Amino acid sequence: MNTVAFSSWNGKIVDNRTSGKGAGKAKKPAEGAYPAALDGRSYDVLMGWNGLVVVDPKADIAALTLAYLGEARKLSCGECSVCMIGIDRVRDILQGLSSGKVTSKDLVEIEDIVKGVMVNSKCNFGRASALTPVLDAVKHFKASFVAAAGKTAAKKGEEKAFQVAVTAPCMKACPATLDIPGYIELIRNNKFKESLDLVRERCILPGVIGRACTHPCEDACVRKDMDGSLAIRLLKRAAADQDLQGGSALAVPKEEKKEKIA
Repeated sequence: MNTVAFSSWNGKIVDNRTSGKGAGKAKKPAEGAYPAALDGRSYDVLMGWNGLVVVDPKADIAALTLAYLGEARKLSCGECSVCMIGIDRVRDILQGLSSGKVTSKDLVEIEDIVKGVMVNSKCNFGRASALTPVLDAVKHFKASFVAAAGKTAAKKGEEKAFQVAVTAPCMKACPATLDIPGYIELIRNNKFKESLDLVRERCILPGVIGRACTHPCEDACVRKDMDGSLAIRLLKRAAADQDLQGGSALAVPKEEKKEKIA
């Protein structure tokens, strides 16, 4: 694996920048320390729940961060409002780049906001995922943000074309690509039926899979290195069992199909 300019993937800092504040001694990360490609394609810079990877030192980190925040805002459910308010405030500050108003003091405020969201958010989207790469970007690329203030490139930061792929490590590991964070959050809020409906969008036998699956998702769970992986398979099974105990039945199609199997 080739060296990169910077990586904070999975919390492991690799800094190969040769100049500027925060630059470190060049070193080659271990195999698998960060994604070598994204869906089979190379990239210049990658920002995701696991951190930030910068291959091209000339990448516009400020524009990328704004674009990322825009996507994160779409995913914020607003149930506890902490994520939503925090993301909006950080975006407001960074949008000041276009008028040259962002200073080092503003970046310190962003760090404080992100840390506050991580502490007070109700779910793991805010606690450990959504703003982690934003904190990494602001913390390790302060000079880039300040230098971008007032420049035309930063003025249209959110309009720059970045490829978007909404996923999570557990979803990526799941053979069926189930919306695992989604159905777990519904279970946590005692919405078993809604959770099961979400699972059934991609898995028609949740009760069976909840018992027989080898659960590779749990090996990829972001909480694995914190306090242990979530019991993802068991939670899916619990939603299915709850449905059976309640005597619920699958919804009958509105129109009967004319096609026959044999």
